[in-house]
Amino acid sequence: MLERNEDYWGEVPEVETLTFQTVADEEARLNGVISGSLDIALISPNQVSSVEGSSAEVASRAANGVTFLGMNSTAGPLADARIREAVWHAIDREELVTAVLDGRGVPNDQVVAPNVAGFVKGAEGPAYDPDAAEALLAEAGYDGTPIPLEYATDGRIPMSAEIAQAVAGYLGAVGIEVKLVGMDQASLSNKIYGTVNMDGIFLNTWAPSTMDGDMPVTNLFSGGQNDYAKSPETAALVAEQRTVAGQDRIDVFGRLADANFAAAYLIPLFTPQADYAVAPGVEWTPRVDGEYFLGDTTFAG
Repeated sequence: MLERNEDYWGEVPEVETLTFQTVADEEARLNGVISGSLDIALISPNQVSSVEGSSAEVASRAANGVTFLGMNSTAGPLADARIREAVWHAIDREELVTAVLDGRGVPNDQVVAPNVAGFVKGAEGPAYDPDAAEALLAEAGYDGTPIPLEYATDGRIPMSAEIAQAVAGYLGAVGIEVKLVGMDQASLSNKIYGTVNMDGIFLNTWAPSTMDGDMPVTNLFSGGQNDYAKSPETAALVAEQRTVAGQDRIDVFGRLADANFAAAYLIPLFTPQADYAVAPGVEWTPRVDGEYFLGDTTFAG
């Protein structure tokens, strides 16, 4: 629990005490706000209508992150770039956002969100094209070997199970056998960022609090835990973007996006809209960087 510093030199906030709680279950978070045991909680797109029908309110912001499919591109079928590209062609991002997220997000082919420095306007990856996906699988001689799709059943990505199931459906439609493997967020994070390699495809997200693309591209394309390809080309581009500024830097991010489009090292899906349930009487505005700042929170009445 945090307590207000009465001797702070700036304006004294209305909040006297502040307690952060970890609540992994989405329904428990929403019910906590509606019942009054929580004041602010991140909610899923399919919960927005429930909040709007209650005494609580919805506060929203454009997220600064990207939900993506990471891939172990060093083993199994995914070691073949043609199969990775087939995965990209198989997924209808527009439908995924519309049908699963109820439109609360934007399709995104880049690992940088539209409101983060390093996003390249107009840069688009391979189009949704099931026929092209099937042709690539045939060319690669894909034999139906199941590819695990690991995801968290709770935690960082709202509706992660539904997203994983939708992705598995798209891949199955073009002939890619998928084995869904759900686990709690702690187990998935420990596997991604630990010493054990992922088995195939995994659902993950990256949202830089710095609002700059350097953090995600460093981890995803320059030797981080999500970077299985260890491509010298992408690592060089990550280093180069640190040496230039302005449009020159954006151009480097564009070349980096193009390199990923060509090799499909990992597959960005969308940038979500971040929605929060806010208890009645609490006046709070979410920050664009996703951090929780409660110093200017006020109470009505």
